Formats: sequence, structure tokens, C-alpha cells
Amino acid sequence: LLVLSGEVNGNSVGEVITKAKALDAKLSGLLGLKELVRARTPLYLYLNTPGGGVTAGLNLREVLKGLGRPVHVIVYFAASMGFQLAQGLDNRYILESGVLMSHRAAGQFSGSFGGTNPSQLEQRVRFWTQITKELDEQTVRRTNGKQTLESYQKAYADELWMTGQEAINGGYADSIVRVKCDKTLLGTTKHETELLGLPIAFETDNC
Repeated sequence: LLVLSGEVNGNSVGEVITKAKALDAKLSGLLGLKELVRARTPLYLYLNTPGGGVTAGLNLREVLKGLGRPVHVIVYFAASMGFQLAQGLDNRYILESGVLMSHRAAGQFSGSFGGTNPSQLEQRVRFWTQITKELDEQTVRRTNGKQTLESYQKAYADELWMTGQEAINGGYADSIVRVKCDKTLLGTTKHETELLGLPIAFETDNC
């Protein structure tokens, strides 16, 4: 089990990648099993995230896909880049009270413009527009014909919020699951962050 809890950024993604590689190495050496059997042993990524950086999210997706084994997602709350992670991995499980949310990408650009076209600024806008287009196309493919690019983009234009069953009905999730925390998830984890320049320390339950 891998857990992404909180914002998708370099730190949170780095923690998940480190654990994923450790679990992959452990499974690869487990009882000397043959490569085919090892490759079929899945990892599960539990998502409880409001989203965050596109680059960090894409980095996590590529590393997990590069492990050579299935990586399934379990959605408690996955918005924005969290939604894209769910669409970019293997089986998409969601809790009955789970939430998926997609919306327009947002960002700021700077760069030179004027002179011959395309300018530096235009190139940067084109690049990120292409990335969001590819993510949209990935999501539409995962709906297995339930959505078109037009219907999906129209749905998320003013934010698309879905409960577990709505996500399945729309083709954005595969099945509803129930989860139970085992003894390995006992205890808490300490976190430190900043809000408006003020340091904040808090603990979250490992479950």
C-alpha cells in the first residue's frame, strides 16, 4: 500500500516514489518467485489529495508505471492532479463516499514575446496546452466510450464533482470498494508545513 495524502508536490511524490521502489524491490526478491509471478503482484495507491503540481504528478505516474507491475488506485478524495493520477494508472477503485473532481488547469506564464512567431511565451502556452489535451484524451479513453472529448471538457468547465457511484456511471472509476486498515497502519505520522509564513506542525492517523 502506498498513500498520497495532501498536496501533490515534490516532497509528497518523493515519499511515495521512495516507498514504491522499496516495495517493488521487496516483492522482486520475495521467496525467489519467477519474474512473471512477481510482475503480477500489484501495488495500491490510496489517494486523499486536493491535487497540486502537474509536473510532480506526471513524475509519479511515470515512475509507478515504470515498475513493470500493476499499480491500482483507491480513491477517498482525488481532485485536480489527483484525478489525473487516478486516470493514469491501472484499476480505479473508489470508496462509496469517495470523491473525484476534475477542472480546468490553471497556471501563470512569463516569457518574451513579439518579433517572429511563435514567441517564447507562445511556445510555453502551447506546451502546457498540449499536456492538458493529452491528459483529457487519456481520461476519455478510460471511460470506455461513455464520454467524448467534447462531453468531458464541457462537464469539467465549471468543475466536475462526483461521488463514488457517479464516477462509475460516468466512466471515471471502475468499481466501489470498502477498505479496512490492518495493524501495519496503526499510529500517526508527524508533518510540518507553512501557512502564510507561519510554521505548522500536525499529526495524521496512518489509516
